Amino acid sequence: MHILVMTTVSGTVNAFLEPHIAALTDEGHSVDIACAVQRPLEHSILTLVNQVHDVPLHRSPLNPRNLAALRALRRLIRIEAYDVIHVHTPVAAFIGRLAAINRRKPIVIYTAHGFHFMHDGPKSAWLLYFPLEWLMSHFTDYLATLNREDYSRARRWFTHPQVAFVPGVGISARPSPSSLTSKQSRGTLGVNSKEVLLLSVGELNSNKGHRLAIEALAQLPQHFKLAIAGEGPEYDALTEMAESFGVMDRVKLLGYRNDVENLIAAADLLIHPSRREGLPVAVMEAMRAATPVIGGRIRGVTDLVDRHSGLLIEGRDPSDWAHAILEVAGQPDKFRGGPTALRPYSVERAVASTLDIYRDISNRLASPVEHDEQP
Repeated sequence: MHILVMTTVSGTVNAFLEPHIAALTDEGHSVDIACAVQRPLEHSILTLVNQVHDVPLHRSPLNPRNLAALRALRRLIRIEAYDVIHVHTPVAAFIGRLAAINRRKPIVIYTAHGFHFMHDGPKSAWLLYFPLEWLMSHFTDYLATLNREDYSRARRWFTHPQVAFVPGVGISARPSPSSLTSKQSRGTLGVNSKEVLLLSVGELNSNKGHRLAIEALAQLPQHFKLAIAGEGPEYDALTEMAESFGVMDRVKLLGYRNDVENLIAAADLLIHPSRREGLPVAVMEAMRAATPVIGGRIRGVTDLVDRHSGLLIEGRDPSDWAHAILEVAGQPDKFRGGPTALRPYSVERAVASTLDIYRDISNRLASPVEHDEQP
């Protein structure tokens, strides 16, 4: 089959999708990628795919670049006559499905990396995003969800697509052989053996909740340090916040990192104060390394973390987070059960679940009943 894989930015492909693309090409499929090439795609990915289409998608839904992206994608889909369009991430999923409307041939797969609406989420998200997802579900043939809450909700409310549960994007059982030891990694960050290093990973935006991490740090003893890996629009705000709380000398804003495994090796704890998640890879990477995790009691995180691998915190009171950090830091060996809990989320299982969808599509296209034009 001729397949178009779409994400908003190229970083998503680099971070999560290479094993899935490799499995598709191993099965004889031809794969193209469409995204905004924010960062060069890894050479190992370029060797797998047929073409890369640099499309002017933007993460902000209202950015006018997305209109240009819609026109470019409609033209691309018409010319290439794809059998399958597989969309990831919110903006690419919306624009990609919109571009495919009234195109007779392509079957559309949407992998939802966490709906914007969720249990106990803000009403504004339900009012805006739920109607849009419901509407676009009518132009979706297969909907792959990554956590229990999204799967249950999709089965109940989105009746047009076939809904599948895929155990995340998957994670390998072992870190990369090039990973540094804990001592080496701490040395690169200037952290000594008497200090407690907290790590938070994710784009510097309001959803990832790094502000809460800084607020919690301000309530902890001086030997607690915080490293934040990621880049984004809140860099200056986080810097100003750390200065105002008097903890700038204990906070390291590391920027974009492609060696999160090394950072996790250096860290004593991973703190994950995100407001919304699908199935967070950073949490899985910490669990694989048997690094204790402290996260919010939210969808996706609750799928992964249990009492053997960390603590889940209700709400966003910095005092509660600081108390939990002290508890886990005081007895870290109690919370090193992550590797066992990760077995259902292996990359092998994730890829196999994705291939099941594609094999079903292959059978569907091979059947005498032609794939009808979408409504």
